[in-house]
Amino acid sequence: MREASRTVDREELEKLDETALIGLFQRERSDPVFREIYRRYSPRVFGYLKRFACRAPGTVVEELTDDVFISVFRNIGGIANIAGFRSWLYRISHNVCVNHFKKNREFGLEPVAAERIPDARIDIEADHIRDRTKESIQGEIGKFDPVTREIVVLKYYQDLSHGEISGILGIPVRKIKYLLKKAVVRLYQNLKKEDLAP
Repeated sequence: MREASRTVDREELEKLDETALIGLFQRERSDPVFREIYRRYSPRVFGYLKRFACRAPGTVVEELTDDVFISVFRNIGGIANIAGFRSWLYRISHNVCVNHFKKNREFGLEPVAAERIPDARIDIEADHIRDRTKESIQGEIGKFDPVTREIVVLKYYQDLSHGEISGILGIPVRKIKYLLKKAVVRLYQNLKKEDLAP
């Protein structure tokens, strides 16, 4: 006989770590637990999709975010490795975005204007971060090819490991490290050229 599930209040849900929260939802499939998953992860998914689909209007990004969580709701029972939830979530986000652009080519994934790319979290001393430096970094990131830009977003905006990025994009870790190093060197050279490098 199945054990009766008890109601978990929001405060209890907020205290659960990722693994416990996902496991609880897999067992109970309750609305409050899914709302907590959505509350925790939708801002990150929205930010990722917004950076990946830079030229798409906010309403499209909101719809894509909703599509991601519909897919999560439908497929979360199939996750064998709950510890890999975050990578799985970003993989779904990536796939939803790519599929959207395959169907609707109106936005594309070409380089975008610097003002559309948020500030990069690059570890530079605060004294050296000036508006001109930020604009230069943003402009260079906007010129990256879509794959490199996505890797930079996942690494420096979403704080994912090389292994997690590899799992999301299906690119070997060695290539991810190479592309990140190349991107950082390119950013540094641009800053140096403009006499902004530390």
